[in-house]
Amino acid sequence: ANLDLNDNALLLELRDLLVDTHTTTIKYSSLNNILYITDRSLKDSSKITLLYNHKDVKGAWDGGTTYNKEHVWPQSTGWDKSTTAGADVHHLRPEDPTLNSTRGNLPYGEVTNGKEAKMKTGEGSGCYFGNGYFEPHDISKGDVARIIFYLLTRYSDADNKRITSVAKSMEMLLEWNALDPVDD
Repeated sequence: ANLDLNDNALLLELRDLLVDTHTTTIKYSSLNNILYITDRSLKDSSKITLLYNHKDVKGAWDGGTTYNKEHVWPQSTGWDKSTTAGADVHHLRPEDPTLNSTRGNLPYGEVTNGKEAKMKTGEGSGCYFGNGYFEPHDISKGDVARIIFYLLTRYSDADNKRITSVAKSMEMLLEWNALDPVDD
């Protein structure tokens, strides 16, 4: 990619690169087994690491009881599982079902005076919701931001979507990207 380009020209250059190099399409149902590979715990290979708070849970797919597939860009405001983006392994991550349900389709944002989201076990998650937003734990904010950046870059129909349907602002996502660098 020509990184000397700016603005829309750079976006289109990166989009072309992603389209040309991402040639394998995966069915949504196949993600059940793929998440066990992509999100495998670095501490215990029999477990996977959840997105929003990096807790490790049993890795074998059990029909969504222990974890389910979180669309970082909610299906109701972006791409559902019948679309290529809606089944993109870069977009879906394992998450605690109760925490995923609490997040629902709330856009990401900084939450003040909100409530801590609980996990299926009843324990706190370190994630908060309130004032119309969901705030993941600090250790995941950069991951969320980069997934959204990827979707905005990779899929041309993102050009017709509003960032505020998924996050408070682009500026906040840039801050989250800087706050939480890429990890192992």
